[in-house]
Amino acid sequence: MKGNNIESVAILDVFGDETPELLYIYYSYIVEQHDTLGELKILFYALKIFSYSEPGGTESVFDTIIFVAVGGGHNYCVYLTREGELMLYLYIGGGPYSWGFWQVKPNQNLEFSDYYSISNYNSDLAELYFLGPYGEDRPIYKKNGEEISQEKFDKVAKEMMENIEYVIFPGLGDAELYDKGLWKDVVPFEERSMTYEEALAWLEKQGKGK
Repeated sequence: MKGNNIESVAILDVFGDETPELLYIYYSYIVEQHDTLGELKILFYALKIFSYSEPGGTESVFDTIIFVAVGGGHNYCVYLTREGELMLYLYIGGGPYSWGFWQVKPNQNLEFSDYYSISNYNSDLAELYFLGPYGEDRPIYKKNGEEISQEKFDKVAKEMMENIEYVIFPGLGDAELYDKGLWKDVVPFEERSMTYEEALAWLEKQGKGK
């Protein structure tokens, strides 16, 4: 993936190493060929993170699609907890809709399968995950890969929302993400405005000055 079309940029320490990381949301397209539809151009948004270390310099440590403009509504939110953990919330619409919370770590692969050439996220790696009912299927509630009751799920979800320090990238407007009661009291964080080139140069300068 290439981060050419930058949507939002932020610089802050999200991995607890006392060196700020460069985070940005970028958008691009995937082109697919279909027998009946012909060429289909699919818009996606992705989260990319650069980190700095003395031996490795500046390197990309996360580059993953978090929003796809296909099928049902999708949305995302990237935020920090009060303990300084970087979290990704994903809402995936369509037939069986789902949403969940994943901790973002350097060089961790959260994906497990493809859908319209777009990778989905592994529910067993989510700190909290909900899969809505579809047809005769029952809803599924998970915490750290284990199924739990709806009562326990709602309690943990409330605790997680109360543990948000601030939002870094608040997703796309008032789409599905903000229709959920979970998010009604969360105040978005105004990220620092920079171009990608300015932000990357700033990150390198900070690392060399340590």
